[in-house]
Amino acid sequence: MWCTIINYGVLLVWFITALLHWTWPYDVTARLLGISREKSRSVCLGGFVFYKLAILFFNLVPFIVLYIVFPS
Repeated sequence: MWCTIINYGVLLVWFITALLHWTWPYDVTARLLGISREKSRSVCLGGFVFYKLAILFFNLVPFIVLYIVFPS
């Protein structure tokens, strides 16, 4: 459970950073990857989606299954 909470915290910090400093994350990724700002936005949004799905599939779902199988 703590792993899920920590990962959602990281996702929240990433989201807040992208929300408050809208151009900064895109400029950094565009410079690092050598791509346009529009493509950089796609990379960032794809990262959000991938990270959230990874949290769901590798942390939250196994936790729920273990909780159902072995109730305390």
